[in-house]
Amino acid sequence: MKNLTNKKEALLYLEEGRLLHGLNDLSEDLQNDPEVIFAYARKWSTTAYRDKKEFFRSSRENMKELLKTNISLELLEDKDLEDPEYMKIAIMSKPDRLRQLFWSSHNGVLKKTIDKEMALFLVRKEGINLRYLRSFQNDEDVVFEAICEDVRSIHYASPRIQCFFGDMVFVDEMKLQDSIQFIKEKIDQIRQLQAKIDFYLQQEDLKYLLQQMSILTEEVELEVQGIAEAKQKVKQKMKDGIISYHGEILYKK
Repeated sequence: MKNLTNKKEALLYLEEGRLLHGLNDLSEDLQNDPEVIFAYARKWSTTAYRDKKEFFRSSRENMKELLKTNISLELLEDKDLEDPEYMKIAIMSKPDRLRQLFWSSHNGVLKKTIDKEMALFLVRKEGINLRYLRSFQNDEDVVFEAICEDVRSIHYASPRIQCFFGDMVFVDEMKLQDSIQFIKEKIDQIRQLQAKIDFYLQQEDLKYLLQQMSILTEEVELEVQGIAEAKQKVKQKMKDGIISYHGEILYKK
């Protein structure tokens, strides 16, 4: 395919990954069309940045659009990685970049980039993100949301917060791990039944198969519901300001 001139068709081909030679399959006008370039970046961010680096670096707006794609931060210049506005867009678009920046030599930018609203967004996405939010590990609101998403995140809270939420979080964590193990075992049993589906069909015993699948599915659903109810119960206790240690209530606001 060479010198495709129809823009609508070109955008469709880009979305479907049908351009074997990238922008070289398009007319010169389309190769320089911003909408086409951004579509190209959303599909092949690294190649697009390499081919159209001058375009992307020509304005901050173009760079912001690039940062919403899967572009690797390793390809960016140091000044980009030290830019709070750029990094906020990069992290909000792809939260996994938080971990990448934390372990890089540019981790100082996180303190300038992440405000409380952004921290709340990140821990609601994945509670363990609290590990990389050092400025908020002593913030009760942020830690609370992190724990509600994943109780293991309590390990990354400050000592004060760990004492504040205390015993009930770790008890809930143990119960949660038991529930997860139970669900894994039931799912394994479901998979074993699925592997035997041909056997049951040959034996004309489909009714038994469906019955067993239904029982196992219901058990999993009940356990998942139990986890949700337990998390809500802990969440309400925290909102009520109940602090416990080994089951003894030490403080209630």
